[in-house]
Amino acid sequence: MNIAFDAKRAYLNLTGLGNYARTLMTGMANNHPENNYFLYTPFVEKIKFHLDMVSHDNVKVIAPDSTQIVPGYHAFWRTYLMASSFRKNEIDLYHGLTNELPRFTFRSKARMLVTLHDLIFIRYPDYYPFVDQKMFYSKSRHACSRADRIIAISEQTKRDIIEFFKTDPAKIDVVYQSCNPVYYKDYSSDEVEEARRLFDLPNEFLLNVGTIEPRKNLITLLKALTLTKNPIPLVVIGKKRKHFEELLKFINKEKIFARVMFRENISNDMLPLVYR
Repeated sequence: MNIAFDAKRAYLNLTGLGNYARTLMTGMANNHPENNYFLYTPFVEKIKFHLDMVSHDNVKVIAPDSTQIVPGYHAFWRTYLMASSFRKNEIDLYHGLTNELPRFTFRSKARMLVTLHDLIFIRYPDYYPFVDQKMFYSKSRHACSRADRIIAISEQTKRDIIEFFKTDPAKIDVVYQSCNPVYYKDYSSDEVEEARRLFDLPNEFLLNVGTIEPRKNLITLLKALTLTKNPIPLVVIGKKRKHFEELLKFINKEKIFARVMFRENISNDMLPLVYR
């Protein structure tokens, strides 16, 4: 079988969506070598990751002509032109890994599968700029309409797809996201203690991992700290966005600065040690 993936975020995204794409694609390549895999990505020159699976003989990376410099061309290629190569590459199945499918896929025999992670831009629109809301809505609705099968990463996401897009529940499967293989490794107590020293972590702590932005709802966790006299500190690991300044104001106002520790630039390989 020839399977194509939307590999944009596998190469360009450092966090959740990228981790999902990398883990799923690599798992498929390692466990099902009988297939051929085609990784479609709009930006080869901006690749941030080396994917071990690319070294397999049955994996091919496909990208647009890098000489194209027209603004917006790569996004246009991914949405409207990419699918034109499905027939040439005899693609049997295309998997859109992040809420969207290309247009004009009817010119190919490929079956369409899409993973929807959430629809919070509909349920909680205040977290998104107006233009982003409309763009995400259009892409997700088209994907649900066009897809032969839909993967929802939770029961809540499945309910949202049914509610907002009136999608037939029979074509939606709930498939929970996998765990990065680094979390299955055994680590010695010495390695864990070295990580504690490296990142200056206390002996006991609450842990929050995720980009620091409003939709992650870190403010509620901080409010909870003000309601307990338990001295265990909170360690927050994540990229600081504009929302970070608002959180700092709250922390200073409530005088809980000594109980909150922010850490950045901890790699995926080191995170399991922090969890331990």
